Amino acid sequence: MSEESHLAVRFGANSTAVPVPYAEFPSSWPKYIPKDKMALFQRFYAESQELIIWNSTSVAKDPAPVYDDAKKYWTVQLERNGNVVVLQPRHLILATGWAGLPRKLEVPGIDDFGGKLMHTTEMNSAREFKDKKVVVVGVVCDPTSRSLSVC
Repeated sequence: MSEESHLAVRFGANSTAVPVPYAEFPSSWPKYIPKDKMALFQRFYAESQELIIWNSTSVAKDPAPVYDDAKKYWTVQLERNGNVVVLQPRHLILATGWAGLPRKLEVPGIDDFGGKLMHTTEMNSAREFKDKKVVVVGVVCDPTSRSLSVC
C-alpha cells in the first residue's frame, strides 16, 4: 500500500483527490479530512443536493437485476429494512463505499461477461461508453462524475 493510500485509510479522505460534483470542500479544510468531518460534509451534501439516500438497503441476489432490451429499463429488487422494493430504472448505479482503494467485483460468472470491466482509476474518458448500456458500481466521487459524463 502506498503512503498516500495508507494516509487516506488512516486519516480520512484526501480533499484534493476526492472532488464532489456541484460542491467544493472549504479551502480552510486540511488535505486529509477526518472521518467525522467527512460524515458531516456528506450529510450536508446529501441535503443540499436533495438526494434521496437509502441506507440499510441491498440489491437482492436472487433474482439478480435484469435489463429489458425492449422496454429499455432495469428491473431491480431491493431489500430495504426487511421489505422488498422493486424498481424499474433506466440506469443502474450502485454506491458501495467512499474513497477507498480500488476493488474489483467478485461475482460468479463475471469471467464469462462479454463486455468491458474496469475500475474508474483505469478510465481516462467516458467517450467510448457514450450511448451504450453501462452499469457503474461505486461511490460518490469517481463513479458519480464518470456516470454524469456517460449520460
